[in-house]
Amino acid sequence: MKTLALAVVAVTAIALPSLASAAEQTYWDPADSAFVEVPVGN
Repeated sequence: MKTLALAVVAVTAIALPSLASAAEQTYWDPADSAFVEVPVGN
């Protein structure tokens, strides 16, 4: 049961920033170590 809980926490920790950046129309640029805004309307 602990393994399942740890897996859920890990997946949530990874997924939340991705969902947040998708909602904000940004993406993570590892080269710049920063979020880059995506122009809306493309």
